[in-house]
Amino acid sequence: MIGVRALNVRPHGPWWPPRAVLYLLATGITGLLTLVTTVLLFAVGGVLAVVVVGVPLLAALALTGVPVAALERVYKRQAWARGCGPGTPSRAPGARSGSPRC
Repeated sequence: MIGVRALNVRPHGPWWPPRAVLYLLATGITGLLTLVTTVLLFAVGGVLAVVVVGVPLLAALALTGVPVAALERVYKRQAWARGCGPGTPSRAPGARSGSPRC
């Protein structure tokens, strides 16, 4: 019988790192606002398309991701400025196990 040790993994701590919580809150709120805006633009544009006023609103749906992408780039730049970019270790070399780098 082969023992499976991969399932016997203990988490590093009972809490998430503060940077992960902040990122989750920021992107979660941004995503929710984007969803609400997109649904409202679609509903109002669909109703007003009869009068031809809603056609530009429906065209604006294609551009709703542009501000969100710019905000994500800001988040990424701030993370890279702290040295938390891709390929960087989560802890500084020689640091204690409880001291995160980012």
